[in-house]
Amino acid sequence: MLSKTLWIFGDSFSTPFNNKTLGEWGMEYCNWKGYIPKTFGDIIGNELGVHIKNFGIGGVGNDTIFEIIIKQAPNISKGDIVIIGWSNISRFRLVDKNGVFQTVIPNFIDNSLKVFDMISKSTIEEILVNRDNELYKRELYIKVEFLNFLFNDMKLIQWTPFTYSGIKILGFKTINTILMETNGELKDGHYSEIGHKDISKEFITILNNDKLRNDSNRLYTKLI
Repeated sequence: MLSKTLWIFGDSFSTPFNNKTLGEWGMEYCNWKGYIPKTFGDIIGNELGVHIKNFGIGGVGNDTIFEIIIKQAPNISKGDIVIIGWSNISRFRLVDKNGVFQTVIPNFIDNSLKVFDMISKSTIEEILVNRDNELYKRELYIKVEFLNFLFNDMKLIQWTPFTYSGIKILGFKTINTILMETNGELKDGHYSEIGHKDISKEFITILNNDKLRNDSNRLYTKLI
């Protein structure tokens, strides 16, 4: 009998450091370390002895994350582990000049404009202002509650690294970053391997405690 599977969904905070969707910063960190650092998926998978299927993609928003989850849902079995890392709710996607969705990231508007036809910078800025509305948080919470129902027979954790945005989902206050580990040599705010080890411990604690896991999947009013 095959062991259970750990399914991981999310953006760059859930993606292996050598994944090409991370761009240059991922490989720069690998080069600085001298090897491919482990992410929480690697650590949890190894400790629990389960298969790992990581569908994290750097730079994506919640609509794309949700779409990937729904496409993979039929393959997820009872008793599997599912860890979903929700992204910044300011991110949104538009159809690019090649007819596929591309995510617009607030801090990289000019880069996003290169792949769109007939979309102005002012249009994107106006959409970003609109996405500051509380209704977009409620929209995410609907997804969260639906996935709580859909994966009721799985060990599920839903969380977000974007705690500053006020999303009431499981998050962590202080996690070691690449910037911190390298003493500023690499100016990147993603979690370092040290940070991934720390949140792995938190996730394993939650996975091993049914009550804690059920509580964590309800909308949080504060960070742990």
